[in-house]
Order: sequence, then C-alpha cells, then structure tokens
Amino acid sequence: MWYLAGPKINEFIFKNPFADNRVAKMYCFNFKEKDGEFLCDALHIKLCNGQDLSLDPGFLGIKIGGLDVKQVWENNLMNGVVPEEIRIEFEEPFAGQ
Repeated sequence: MWYLAGPKINEFIFKNPFADNRVAKMYCFNFKEKDGEFLCDALHIKLCNGQDLSLDPGFLGIKIGGLDVKQVWENNLMNGVVPEEIRIEFEEPFAGQ
C-alpha cells in the first residue's frame, strides 16, 4: 500500500527551501572528539542566505529552530557558565558549481 508523502522537513526549517541553503559557518559549543565521534552541547549554523539554524540536543529530543532556540539554550545555562565556542567557516564554491 502506498501513502502520499507529507510535508518535508525543509519546509519547516528553511525560510525559503529554494534559497541558497549551503552552510557558510558553524559554531560548535563545548566541542569535543571521543572515540572518532564529534560531540557538542549545541550547534549554531549560519547559511549562505543569512538564515540562522540552531540545534539544541536536550533530554526530550533535539530542538531545531532559529536564533530563538539558541537564546533558550543560553538562558538555561547555569549562572557563570560560559561555553567554549569553536567556529568553522566554509569556503564559497566557485561560480557555476
């Protein structure tokens, strides 16, 4: 039996699913490597089109949204805790690629 597909996740996350949604920068908070895996407390992604995406893995699942998700994560940090931020920047691809 076949079912019609529902909405795609990109329709919920991206402001414009057809825009340039390539990653320009990523900010990892409390980044560490363990047993070949990369771990971080939260992730902020800056897209080439200027949109911000924030991922906050919590006890009840991963929250994905804009800067509002990052702000909630920061507000929930214990007083005086300053997370270590690592920025990764990606080069622009050549025109026509």
